[in-house]
Amino acid sequence: MKSFKKLISLVAVISVLATSVFALSAGTASAATYPDIRLHSTELTYQGSRGNSIRTVYIKVNNMDQYSNAYVHYEVAPGQAWQDALATRTDMKSKEGYTIYKASFSSYTGKFCLKYVNPGFTLWDNNYGQNFTTALGYNENIKAERAFYPSNGTYNVAATIRNIAYNKEVKAVYTENNWSTKKTVSLKFDKMYDAKSYNDQTERWIGTISGIKNTSKFKYYLTYKVNGKTYTDNNFGQYYTYNYTTSRG
Repeated sequence: MKSFKKLISLVAVISVLATSVFALSAGTASAATYPDIRLHSTELTYQGSRGNSIRTVYIKVNNMDQYSNAYVHYEVAPGQAWQDALATRTDMKSKEGYTIYKASFSSYTGKFCLKYVNPGFTLWDNNYGQNFTTALGYNENIKAERAFYPSNGTYNVAATIRNIAYNKEVKAVYTENNWSTKKTVSLKFDKMYDAKSYNDQTERWIGTISGIKNTSKFKYYLTYKVNGKTYTDNNFGQYYTYNYTTSRG
């Protein structure tokens, strides 16, 4: 009788262990394969001397399969039906290892959200029901707003930053010789954005890179120092690159 009880106990232990291993494996597989879509950041590109603009949205997506697509769902103008802009895959990665997709659109309001469409389901990132209007996504603290050449070899630099603290330094670091040498330009506060991204206020800072030659091709990145930390936007390690002869408005 004692031997029979021991056998039952042993079987029960094995069953519990097997169930635990299966649950762990199933949980791991689920976490590894379930798709996710999040806003990484956006940039605003001014084209031409009249200031026409296009917003490019960078989306970080994991586990995108061949049957799925990512979209930016945006409002063209108040009262008009929202439209979809299909996002295309890039060769860039977020710091979490997510693949970066991007889509561009033109809008009077700038309101948008993200959509992941699979034949069996649809996922959204809509900023907790508030939609997006600013340039910063989850855990992003600085993003370039691309501008145009106004005139006379100058280039306007603009950055959207998260208002972490009052005292801060925002700079553009640029080179005209592929980083053999570099120069730094300080940006100054321009305005506070009315919209909020994840309940954090955002600001616009601007500066000017001067003395760009007509044949110059220069690169730059942005830095934001606040509370003893420095945040960088270097365009996913590729820097922002412009050729004066082809980029001017």
